[in-house]
Amino acid sequence: MITVENLTKFVPSATSAAPVLREVSFAVGSGSLFGLLGPSGAGKSALTKLLGLQDRPDAGLIRVDDVDTGRLDHRSLRELRSRFSTVDPGFVLRPERTVAGNIATPLEQLGVDGPQRRDIVAELLDLVGLTRGAAQHPGELNEGQRRRVALARALAVSPSVLLVDDPTAGLDADEAGGVLAALDRANAELGVTVLLATSDADVVRKVCDGVAVLSDDGALVETGTVFELLSDQDSHFAGTQLPPVDTNGTELSRYDSVADVVLIGHATVPTLLSEAGHQMGVEVQTLAGGVTRAGETPVARYRVGLRGERADLAVSWLSEHSGIVRPVRRTARVAAVSELVARETRELAGVAA
Repeated sequence: MITVENLTKFVPSATSAAPVLREVSFAVGSGSLFGLLGPSGAGKSALTKLLGLQDRPDAGLIRVDDVDTGRLDHRSLRELRSRFSTVDPGFVLRPERTVAGNIATPLEQLGVDGPQRRDIVAELLDLVGLTRGAAQHPGELNEGQRRRVALARALAVSPSVLLVDDPTAGLDADEAGGVLAALDRANAELGVTVLLATSDADVVRKVCDGVAVLSDDGALVETGTVFELLSDQDSHFAGTQLPPVDTNGTELSRYDSVADVVLIGHATVPTLLSEAGHQMGVEVQTLAGGVTRAGETPVARYRVGLRGERADLAVSWLSEHSGIVRPVRRTARVAAVSELVARETRELAGVAA
């Protein structure tokens, strides 16, 4: 478990020190794949160095399994740091060594014997999908493959935490997919906690369990699990990752009720809207939206129009049966009742005065 509390970091300049991170707080569960999401200049690289215990914050603290890392002496900090591996954009592979040789380098430095070293390298080559390229040299690989070699090398020392800074930047879709698949397997099969810094929200949606979203001035915008944030249609993350539901007012006026509905899961996405219409005896029409995925889980957002006397009840039914509902336009009957209640409240308040 990694806990970040009010983390602040300044970058000195010739005349002053500007904050690159501003009182950032979040928690990363053990064994999770956690995203650090923000635009260029948001402080992601600085945060990665702090989380990897390669730098110290100017304010705030980082706890690892309830241990305040700021209170550790040099020896204890070095021992804790040995549980962390980092892959940053400036990684260097040894061009004269094969892929297998590059992965074996840290094992050789640790004095791991030949047979055990070969077993570990073979396992990691399989994990990153490069078994057939074991005898190749880095110059024969594409950039995505080289990044997978760097990941395997970082995993060779069996870290508890792996930090990767912008691992898919500049890659095409296929190369990026290979890198993300390797990170996903490392997390799932080795149990390593992965912290992934990226400016691409799609990367977070595809592979991460949780995320901390940073603004361009290094402040925390929001944090939570991917599904928590996707369930909140007002969250910054949901705004970028859920399908858009833009419609015009003329189209909405044709329906008794209109709502934006988020549906999550294989059992919910394909059936819940039609079931609501069937249960309440109303017409349910999809006006806008679509389906995306968070990992392997389908996530849909639709703007739906409902016609019928029980349109408002159908909206309530959706909310009670796992739909995340935000009304856009209520039925005329519900609006009239709300106005009547408001008028009576005003009249009672006048009498009381």
